[in-house]
Amino acid sequence: MSLSKRIIRIVIIAVFAFALIFAGYFVTKAKVEENNETKIDAAFETVYPDAASFDEANYRSEYLTRYLTDNGYADDQVHINKITFARNDVRDVQGVVVQVSSYKKYGGIITMLVGIQNDGTVNGYSILHISEAKDLDLKVKDAAFADQFKGVRTEAFTLVNGEAKITGEIIPANGADDASQTVVRAVNASILANTFIDEYYGGVG
Repeated sequence: MSLSKRIIRIVIIAVFAFALIFAGYFVTKAKVEENNETKIDAAFETVYPDAASFDEANYRSEYLTRYLTDNGYADDQVHINKITFARNDVRDVQGVVVQVSSYKKYGGIITMLVGIQNDGTVNGYSILHISEAKDLDLKVKDAAFADQFKGVRTEAFTLVNGEAKITGEIIPANGADDASQTVVRAVNASILANTFIDEYYGGVG
Protein backbone atom coordinates (compact mmCIF):
# COMPACT_ATOMS: atom_id res chain seq x y z
CA MET A 1 0.00 0.00 0.00
CA SER A 2 1.36 3.38 -0.96
CA LEU A 3 2.10 6.04 1.62
CA SER A 4 -0.66 8.32 0.31
CA LYS A 5 -3.27 5.56 0.65
CA ARG A 6 -2.12 4.87 4.21
CA ILE A 7 -2.46 8.53 5.07
CA ILE A 8 -5.96 8.65 3.55
CA ARG A 9 -6.98 5.56 5.53
CA ILE A 10 -5.65 7.04 8.79
CA VAL A 11 -7.49 10.30 8.10
CA ILE A 12 -10.75 8.45 7.40
CA ILE A 13 -10.40 6.40 10.60
CA ALA A 14 -9.62 9.53 12.61
CA VAL A 15 -12.62 11.40 11.17
CA PHE A 16 -14.90 8.43 11.89
CA ALA A 17 -13.61 8.15 15.48
CA PHE A 18 -14.06 11.87 16.02
CA ALA A 19 -17.62 11.67 14.66
CA LEU A 20 -18.44 8.86 17.12
CA ILE A 21 -16.99 10.82 20.04
CA PHE A 22 -18.83 13.96 18.94
CA ALA A 23 -22.14 12.11 18.63
CA GLY A 24 -21.62 10.39 21.98
CA TYR A 25 -20.95 13.72 23.66
CA PHE A 26 -24.23 15.21 22.47
CA VAL A 27 -26.21 12.09 23.34
CA THR A 28 -24.71 12.10 26.84
CA LYS A 29 -25.23 15.85 27.22
CA ALA A 30 -28.88 15.56 26.18
CA LYS A 31 -29.41 12.71 28.65
CA VAL A 32 -27.80 14.69 31.50
CA GLU A 33 -29.92 17.74 30.69
CA GLU A 34 -33.06 15.59 30.59
CA ASN A 35 -32.20 14.06 33.97
CA ASN A 36 -31.52 17.51 35.44
CA GLU A 37 -34.85 18.83 34.15
CA THR A 38 -36.66 15.82 35.62
CA LYS A 39 -34.90 16.41 38.96
CA ILE A 40 -35.82 20.10 38.98
CA ASP A 41 -39.44 19.36 38.01
CA ALA A 42 -39.69 16.91 40.92
CA ALA A 43 -38.19 19.52 43.24
CA PHE A 44 -40.81 22.07 42.18
CA GLU A 45 -43.53 19.55 42.93
CA THR A 46 -41.99 18.94 46.35
CA VAL A 47 -41.85 22.59 47.43
CA TYR A 48 -45.13 23.68 45.81
CA PRO A 49 -47.35 20.61 45.19
CA ASP A 50 -50.57 22.66 44.95
CA ALA A 51 -49.39 24.86 42.07
CA ALA A 52 -51.00 24.34 38.67
CA SER A 53 -48.21 26.11 36.78
CA PHE A 54 -44.97 28.00 37.21
CA ASP A 55 -43.45 30.94 35.35
CA GLU A 56 -40.27 32.88 35.96
CA ALA A 57 -40.48 36.31 37.58
CA ASN A 58 -38.72 39.16 35.80
CA TYR A 59 -36.95 41.64 38.05
CA ARG A 60 -33.75 43.66 38.29
CA SER A 61 -31.27 41.26 39.88
CA GLU A 62 -29.06 44.11 41.06
CA TYR A 63 -32.00 45.51 43.05
CA LEU A 64 -32.50 42.15 44.74
CA THR A 65 -28.77 41.83 45.48
CA ARG A 66 -28.81 45.26 47.10
CA TYR A 67 -31.97 44.39 49.06
CA LEU A 68 -30.39 41.22 50.42
CA THR A 69 -27.13 43.00 51.25
CA ASP A 70 -29.02 45.73 53.11
CA ASN A 71 -30.66 42.98 55.18
CA GLY A 72 -27.39 41.24 56.07
CA TYR A 73 -27.02 38.69 53.27
CA ALA A 74 -23.96 39.47 51.18
CA ASP A 75 -23.70 38.07 47.66
CA ASP A 76 -20.56 36.12 48.58
CA GLN A 77 -22.59 34.23 51.22
CA VAL A 78 -25.85 33.58 49.44
CA HIS A 79 -27.09 34.18 45.90
CA ILE A 80 -30.60 34.07 44.45
CA ASN A 81 -30.37 32.36 41.07
CA LYS A 82 -34.00 32.54 40.01
CA ILE A 83 -37.49 33.29 41.33
CA THR A 84 -40.53 31.55 39.89
CA PHE A 85 -44.19 32.34 40.47
CA ALA A 86 -46.40 29.46 41.60
CA ARG A 87 -49.88 29.91 40.13
CA ASN A 88 -53.21 28.17 40.64
CA ASP A 89 -55.46 26.91 37.85
CA VAL A 90 -56.86 30.40 37.18
CA ARG A 91 -53.35 31.88 37.02
CA ASP A 92 -53.46 33.69 40.35
CA VAL A 93 -50.08 33.87 42.09
CA GLN A 94 -50.06 31.68 45.19
CA GLY A 95 -46.44 32.23 46.10
CA VAL A 96 -42.92 31.78 44.79
CA VAL A 97 -40.28 29.14 44.35
CA VAL A 98 -36.80 30.53 44.94
CA GLN A 99 -33.70 28.85 43.54
CA VAL A 100 -30.89 29.85 45.88
CA SER A 101 -27.22 28.97 46.38
CA SER A 102 -25.71 29.29 49.85
CA TYR A 103 -21.98 29.00 50.57
CA LYS A 104 -20.77 26.72 53.33
CA LYS A 105 -18.30 28.15 55.85
CA TYR A 106 -15.75 25.40 55.25
CA GLY A 107 -16.12 25.19 51.48
CA GLY A 108 -18.74 24.12 49.00
CA ILE A 109 -22.18 25.33 47.98
CA ILE A 110 -25.70 24.11 48.62
CA THR A 111 -28.17 24.90 45.85
CA MET A 112 -31.85 24.36 46.58
CA LEU A 113 -35.43 25.32 45.83
CA VAL A 114 -37.54 26.94 48.54
CA GLY A 115 -41.33 27.22 48.25
CA ILE A 116 -42.94 30.19 49.99
CA GLN A 117 -46.60 31.19 50.09
CA ASN A 118 -47.78 34.78 49.60
CA ASP A 119 -48.07 35.33 53.34
CA GLY A 120 -44.49 34.16 53.93
CA THR A 121 -45.28 30.63 55.07
CA VAL A 122 -42.52 28.25 54.03
CA ASN A 123 -43.73 25.11 52.27
CA GLY A 124 -40.33 23.48 52.50
CA TYR A 125 -37.17 23.07 50.49
CA SER A 126 -35.61 20.60 48.10
CA ILE A 127 -31.84 20.37 47.68
CA LEU A 128 -30.64 20.23 44.08
CA HIS A 129 -26.91 19.96 44.73
CA ILE A 130 -24.34 19.95 47.52
CA SER A 131 -20.75 20.46 46.37
CA GLU A 132 -17.82 19.14 48.41
CA ALA A 133 -20.36 17.27 50.51
CA LYS A 134 -19.28 15.22 53.49
CA ASP A 135 -21.51 12.36 54.63
CA LEU A 136 -22.78 14.41 57.56
CA ASP A 137 -23.75 17.29 55.22
CA LEU A 138 -26.30 15.03 53.57
CA LYS A 139 -28.29 14.94 56.81
CA VAL A 140 -29.83 18.29 55.85
CA LYS A 141 -31.80 16.31 53.26
CA ASP A 142 -33.39 14.16 55.96
CA ALA A 143 -36.99 14.81 56.99
CA ALA A 144 -35.94 15.08 60.65
CA PHE A 145 -34.19 18.35 59.80
CA ALA A 146 -36.06 19.58 56.71
CA ASP A 147 -39.56 19.19 58.16
CA GLN A 148 -38.79 21.80 60.82
CA PHE A 149 -39.24 24.49 58.16
CA LYS A 150 -42.52 23.23 56.71
CA GLY A 151 -45.64 25.27 57.35
CA VAL A 152 -43.74 27.86 59.40
CA ARG A 153 -44.23 31.59 58.99
CA THR A 154 -41.40 33.70 60.40
CA GLU A 155 -39.21 36.62 59.39
CA ALA A 156 -36.10 34.49 59.89
CA PHE A 157 -35.09 31.06 61.13
CA THR A 158 -32.31 30.58 63.69
CA LEU A 159 -30.28 27.57 64.78
CA VAL A 160 -30.45 26.67 68.46
CA ASN A 161 -28.64 24.22 70.70
CA GLY A 162 -30.96 21.88 72.50
CA GLU A 163 -34.72 22.28 72.28
CA ALA A 164 -36.57 24.58 69.87
CA LYS A 165 -38.92 26.67 72.00
CA ILE A 166 -40.31 29.38 69.75
CA THR A 167 -41.45 29.66 66.13
CA GLY A 168 -38.51 29.75 63.74
CA GLU A 169 -35.99 27.99 65.94
CA ILE A 170 -34.29 25.09 64.19
CA ILE A 171 -32.33 22.23 65.73
CA PRO A 172 -29.23 21.48 63.59
CA ALA A 173 -28.90 18.16 61.83
CA ASN A 174 -26.75 15.96 64.07
CA GLY A 175 -23.09 16.57 63.31
CA ALA A 176 -23.85 18.89 60.39
CA ASP A 177 -23.82 22.35 61.95
CA ASP A 178 -22.13 24.02 58.96
CA ALA A 179 -24.55 22.52 56.41
CA SER A 180 -27.49 23.30 58.72
CA GLN A 181 -26.47 26.94 58.97
CA THR A 182 -26.02 27.06 55.19
CA VAL A 183 -29.58 25.83 54.67
CA VAL A 184 -30.98 28.27 57.24
CA ARG A 185 -29.19 31.11 55.46
CA ALA A 186 -30.65 29.99 52.12
CA VAL A 187 -34.20 29.78 53.47
CA ASN A 188 -33.91 33.17 55.19
CA ALA A 189 -32.62 34.78 52.00
CA SER A 190 -35.53 33.19 50.13
CA ILE A 191 -38.01 34.70 52.61
CA LEU A 192 -36.45 38.10 51.93
CA ALA A 193 -36.61 37.43 48.19
CA ASN A 194 -40.34 36.73 48.53
CA THR A 195 -40.80 40.06 50.33
CA PHE A 196 -38.74 41.81 47.66
CA ILE A 197 -40.84 40.33 44.84
CA ASP A 198 -44.06 41.32 46.59
CA GLU A 199 -42.81 44.90 46.89
CA TYR A 200 -41.29 44.92 43.39
CA TYR A 201 -44.57 43.85 41.78
CA GLY A 202 -46.67 46.02 44.05
CA GLY A 203 -48.20 43.13 45.95
CA VAL A 204 -48.61 40.05 43.76
CA GLY A 205 -50.69 38.30 46.41
